[in-house]
Amino acid sequence: MIYGFLAASEIRVALSFVEQTNFQKLVFRLMQISLMKHRWDMQFHNVW
Repeated sequence: MIYGFLAASEIRVALSFVEQTNFQKLVFRLMQISLMKHRWDMQFHNVW
């Protein structure tokens, strides 16, 4: 029972860590996409 609780807490900590790293990757990806979209919009406006 205690071992299961410890394993659950460790899994919870690992999941929270993975979620944090995934969130950072997601934010970084969104920043990249927004930058690319901004450049694409600028090129698009320059063409027209």
